[in-house]
Amino acid sequence: MPTVISVFHQRYPGIEIDLQMGNSEQILRLILDREVDLGIAGPIKKSESLSSVFIHREKLLFVCSPRNPLASKKSVSIGELGRIPFIWRERGTQTLALVKQWFQENAADDFPLQALSLANMEAAKRIVEEGYGVTIIPEIAARREIEAGLLQRLPVKGFDLTVDYCLFFLKARIFSRVAEAFLATLCDIRQFSHGENLRNLPRNGGRVSS
Repeated sequence: MPTVISVFHQRYPGIEIDLQMGNSEQILRLILDREVDLGIAGPIKKSESLSSVFIHREKLLFVCSPRNPLASKKSVSIGELGRIPFIWRERGTQTLALVKQWFQENAADDFPLQALSLANMEAAKRIVEEGYGVTIIPEIAARREIEAGLLQRLPVKGFDLTVDYCLFFLKARIFSRVAEAFLATLCDIRQFSHGENLRNLPRNGGRVSS
């Protein structure tokens, strides 16, 4: 989103953006409560009041500190992770649901032996950077820390998960001119793996709110 916001600001310098962060459940609630016009979140729940457009698919990565004893290995088995603390994301994230299912299918019933749940992704990254445990986050969220040498990708055998993101909005919503301009910016920027789906998004039939 930083790239999208930067381009939007260059096009419309007089418009302020209220960007709110949260997990998927929180984002969908903001839309349903009409606190935001648009939201990008994982398709974890369906609502008759919401429309969605699939726009992006991102690879999930196991990450650890470069100081972690497993960091030097070219391949890590799920068994080797058994006694290393695992950092869970909070409830309401699609990552949590996907990872729990993967563990159920690939790990022992008592895995992980030690665990910690944190309220957001940034907190999870920071504690792993400090050398405590491992976690799983989207690749794009770990890219800067990996390039800076603060985190390292952990090649866990058999782990190949991705997360999907959709653009959500109320079905009955008539987009404001600002929301229309933001959607147009999203269409113009090749920031999303499936961003071309936005070009087929219905646009109020020419109706906008002032």
